[in-house]
Amino acid sequence: MHQKYLPSFAKRNGRITNSQKRNLELFKSFEIKNLEDLKYSLKKYSKCALEIGFGNGENLINQAILNPNTLHIGSEVYKSGIGSLIGAINQKKLSNIKIYQNDVRDLFDREPEEIFDLIIIICPDPWPKEKHHKRRLINKEFLQMIFNFMKENSYLHISTDWQNYAESIEEDLRVFKKFSKIKNSIITRKELTKFERRGISEERKISVFDFKKSI
Repeated sequence: MHQKYLPSFAKRNGRITNSQKRNLELFKSFEIKNLEDLKYSLKKYSKCALEIGFGNGENLINQAILNPNTLHIGSEVYKSGIGSLIGAINQKKLSNIKIYQNDVRDLFDREPEEIFDLIIIICPDPWPKEKHHKRRLINKEFLQMIFNFMKENSYLHISTDWQNYAESIEEDLRVFKKFSKIKNSIITRKELTKFERRGISEERKISVFDFKKSI
């Protein structure tokens, strides 16, 4: 099948546990397929946050607990992570999380609408080899894409544990100029995610970027 975008995530067939498989049977209850589905779910909430590539969902669950009046959209392509997230949602009895299981750029492939109050991207796939840098998710084109769907005075939070990716993100944000850097993060992070912890264990620094959409 033709893909409009160069994949920004590696193709992996990770092991899925039996509990994750059982949780995935409930996926339809949490799925959004497009922005129309999202806006329908948003009717009950005052704000909307999007986490792109939520991994096992640790941060997404924490944000949903801390911000019950916000609808939290988690975008992820890997079934194991989605299965883990659904298990945690049911365990915590949360009702303010929906899941988008596709390349997030497909969600934005339409006329712009200001929907999101916050977008979070924690440790996107770094594609560390130089020949693969073109596959990295975050670049000027992607920043423009998400900018078009963010409300005025909304926030962007990014982290990465790869230094040359951090340098690239910093330069793209500097050139893009439509986001303003802020000193203190708008979100509360109780703990690092699995990928951030792995980066630290492998002696890599976690670089964090907090910006605000300013017009």
